Amino acid sequence: MQILGNIFSVILYLSFIGSIVSFAALFSKKVLHLVQPLWFGAAGLLFYLVPVIVPQVRLIPGERQTWRYGFRIAAIIWITGAFLFALCYLARTLFAARAMRKCTICGDARVLKILTEICTGERLQKIPRVLFGEFKDPVCVVTILRPYILLNKRILPELTDPELAIILRHEILHIKRKHHLLQRFYDLASVLHWCNPFVWISKNDFELICEMDCDRKVLKSCTELAPGDYTRTMLHLLEMSSGTGKNTGGRIAALGFLMAKQRFAAILAYPKHIWRIITLAILGGLVAAAVLLSMSASRTYFYPYPALMGPAEYSDPDAQRF
Repeated sequence: MQILGNIFSVILYLSFIGSIVSFAALFSKKVLHLVQPLWFGAAGLLFYLVPVIVPQVRLIPGERQTWRYGFRIAAIIWITGAFLFALCYLARTLFAARAMRKCTICGDARVLKILTEICTGERLQKIPRVLFGEFKDPVCVVTILRPYILLNKRILPELTDPELAIILRHEILHIKRKHHLLQRFYDLASVLHWCNPFVWISKNDFELICEMDCDRKVLKSCTELAPGDYTRTMLHLLEMSSGTGKNTGGRIAALGFLMAKQRFAAILAYPKHIWRIITLAILGGLVAAAVLLSMSASRTYFYPYPALMGPAEYSDPDAQRF
């Protein structure tokens, strides 16, 4: 119970600091209407997983702790919920792996040619494998042990070469920018903080951040591509995604209507350079403030050991008589 209590105590601290950062992120997005870059979403994830403390305190106390009854019950409920959510993620991954066995390896010359050209241009050393299957989304990235690009074969004849190049480049950038790995870390954060609604909100917002990050990178790498052409390709995908298909877990979600609306706004109304600098300054200030808050709060939350930081102190028991 000592180990569980100590771990639960750290989780509570991480959940508190992470919630404050998530609230600040929501305020900057909903009230200030700031476009959040990838590093800001990753920083928010970091506060849920890594305790930022001053070096004078210790996460785990050196002596045995006496936990109250209510704290012990809460710790048991937390570990039970975390175990169940971990089982759900594991089951989802196994079902996705089972569904992928029914997929076929892409042998389409047009797809492989465009994919090879994109990977060469993006300096991606290992070309990801493309699988054909029947899915709800026209195209997505799924990660089991390594990332795969899943492509719905029925939409392939409806795509022109420029549209297919845009779609594949978008998915390649998901892989190059390690979005699939960051998504798995957010899965870990949602398991550890399953009872905190802010972590689920941040997890969903991070999915949008990843999509918008790829949108910006695609437009930046293809200087000849106009934002209007890019959004028309997205609209075409929305039309094709209305069909039904099998769902796969562990994927970076492609196009939802609400997500697409926000992406369109970010693409067509790209902020000016001065406003991007102001945005970076505000978001950087929020992260710096969160670091200072976490370090300050750790002084009162975690037990300090000043005696271990200096020379040993001795007292005379007989001196207590006087």
